[in-house]
This record gives sequence, C-alpha cells and structure tokens, in this order.
Amino acid sequence: MYRMFMRKIIGCLGAVFGVFVLGLSSVGIATADDDQPPPVNVQNNTTSPGCLSVIWQHYASNVNSFSVGIDGGDQIDVGMAGKYDPPRCWEPESTHSVTVCAHYATPEGDVVCTEPPVQLTTARGGPGVGEMAPSGPLPTPKIDPLPTSPDNFGVGWKGFHDYDFYFVDVLREGGTWNSIKHKSEGDWGWQRVEVSPGTTYTFRVQGCVSGLFGDPCSNWSPEVSVTIDPSLPYGPDTCKQGYVWRDAVPGDHICVTPERRDKVATDNALAASRAPAQAPAGRGPEVGTECNPLFKKVGDPLPEGCNELTGQKFCNDGFVGRDANMHDTVCVEPAERNTIAAENANPRANMVKP
Repeated sequence: MYRMFMRKIIGCLGAVFGVFVLGLSSVGIATADDDQPPPVNVQNNTTSPGCLSVIWQHYASNVNSFSVGIDGGDQIDVGMAGKYDPPRCWEPESTHSVTVCAHYATPEGDVVCTEPPVQLTTARGGPGVGEMAPSGPLPTPKIDPLPTSPDNFGVGWKGFHDYDFYFVDVLREGGTWNSIKHKSEGDWGWQRVEVSPGTTYTFRVQGCVSGLFGDPCSNWSPEVSVTIDPSLPYGPDTCKQGYVWRDAVPGDHICVTPERRDKVATDNALAASRAPAQAPAGRGPEVGTECNPLFKKVGDPLPEGCNELTGQKFCNDGFVGRDANMHDTVCVEPAERNTIAAENANPRANMVKP
C-alpha cells in the first residue's frame, strides 16, 4: 500500500514538472511493468531549422542507461544524459520517427522502449527561427591572400558578419583535413598555423553563431592553397639531422630516431588486437561485467582501466594507454608508455629550433 502511494505521488510530481519545464506533448508509450516504465515526454529541444535534439523524462531509479534510435536506425547509447546531442539535421519541417529505450540494471538486462515510436517534426526555416540565429543565410567568409614564409605563418579572413567563433580547416598535401576552432569573435579573424617549407597546404574557413539550442554556421569559404617557400633552411618543428617526426597520432611532431618512429607505427598497427572488442551497437557492456557491475550506483567510480564514456576497458591485460597526447588511445607495453612520457617531457629537444 505504501509503495503504491509513493509511486502515485512521484508520478504526479513528474507530470507537474513535465508541464512546467517541457510543456504538453504527444508521446509514444510502450506497455510495461509499473517498475520498468518506458521514457516519456519525448520532445525536440531545438528550434534550429531542420534539426532534432531529443530530450525525455523518466521515473524509475534502476535504469543503467538510455539509447535513442531515429528513423529505424541503430539504437545509440547515450548513458544517463537524458538527451541526444549534438543535434541531427535534415530538411526543415520534416518528420522523423524516434524511439527512446531505457536499459534496466537487472540480471536479464531488460530494455523498455517508447512504443509506438514518437513522431517529431523539425523546425521550419526562414527568419526568426532558431535561438539567436540571424535571419536569412549566414554570409560566407573570404580568406585573405596567404603568405609563403613558414615564419609566423597565419591565415587571415573577413567574416562579413559578427560571428561568435570560427573553424579553420587545414589540409597538408597527402594528409587529411585538420580542424582548428578559432574562439575569437567578430567579423574578421587571424589564426596562426604551423607549416613546413616546400609543402603545399589548403585552407578553408567557416563562421558560426552561438545559440541556446545549436550553433548555426555559414558555408565553408572557397578553398585557398599555398606552397611554402622551400628555399628557407627550416620551418617550425623541423627535426635535426638524423631525427624524424614520431607521428603517434596526426600532428605529433616530437622528433625521434627512425627506429622509434618504426616502433610507434608498429604499435599503431597492433592497436585493435590489444583492446577489448566493442559492445554491440546501441548497448554498453553486458550488465554484471567488470566495467558494468550489477549494483552500480550513480556516481560510483568505474574500476581502474574502464572507459568512462563507454564503460569498457581501454586495453587488454598487460597493456596500458600510450598517452602520446590527450587523443591517443593506442594500447602499448608499460615500458613503451614510459618511453613516450620521457620524449614528451622535452618535446623540442631534437628540433632545429628548440
């Protein structure tokens, strides 16, 4: 009797909160046990034209994680976030089928989803739609003439709009695009970029406006290429004779011996064999495994070696994260991580310009 009474109170409070914060909406609700209800109040939380940022409410305490599927696609695990971000965008005023599932911390790993799926419609386009978004199309930036010297090389541009920030994309010949977020606001900008002599680079710039429910951006500027003067004796990050870039990850310019670079390349090639297999799409590791204990409470620290984003282990036993930089997740022997740390401690030791 007490349990049913408390459940009714919680349900009433949840309903009042939903009206106050999110407003009334049509939701899809699956038939489920009272102790394992599906998510409710599934809504689109962005007014950016053509975009969906899915949010929902839930009233059970024994949920391990949530997942979201759109238009019949795979369920994407979002942990306990209570929303699906960043927004996904299509045509304005288009309708999409959304299924939100609650994954319960039960021995059977019960999953309860909105049934039928909830139909959400994206906002229309045009002036006045989108929090803090200007009306009409955002003007495209234009890149200024580029210098050819590697000394203090920088990309300048005119934004033609009071943008809140910019993205500068850099393509080194033979490589892939690398994006730099330029955080200064205004209708123009200048970004320092590291380049090497005798190398061709291509650049493009995009301006963006900060919004409460999304960050609309302009189209990319026309691409501009430049070949850096090869007659200069050296440029930034040039290694001394007998040394080469380590290249553990893109942009890793620590100068090491060719033998060390070969060792790093070998570790990169073996990375997949040294890490646990990924969990099935849309689900974290099975309940009751080492990184997902059966009785895990919200806020409990993960066991050592488990990934806080996926709940999985980074590396197989006997291996550790290499940590060449914050984006490096390759697994190596402990001795190799120590060597990498020693190289990182004096990153410019073997460069022409220390």
